Amino acid sequence: MNLTKEQIKNDYKKKLINLFAEDLEESSVLHQYIALAELIKEYSFERWMKTNQKYKKEGIKQVYYFSMEFLLGKFLENNLLNLGIKELVKEALDDLGVRLNELENVEREAGLGNGGLGRLAACF
Repeated sequence: MNLTKEQIKNDYKKKLINLFAEDLEESSVLHQYIALAELIKEYSFERWMKTNQKYKKEGIKQVYYFSMEFLLGKFLENNLLNLGIKELVKEALDDLGVRLNELENVEREAGLGNGGLGRLAACF
């Protein structure tokens, strides 16, 4: 993924407009969070598509495991880390006067269960 700070800033401002018809100055923290979450989801689509294509091409089987103790954590931060863009996104948002940690705190912990098997399942 070859993102630049300027691209992230532009994409983020466009996402706020496309979702809420708001610019940064008039948007709420909730709308800012949703716009960032949607943008990060879009950034992950290309990798997701390539993974699915590889699985299909190579006949790779997938295992699905569900546990009532499934603890996923917060998705926004996890996705930023997994895409390797957390620091770049933080810098872009800082330039816009938006604090990433404030947006991350908007997301509620799903709180699905509390056991070790669920945590293990979430890691896989």
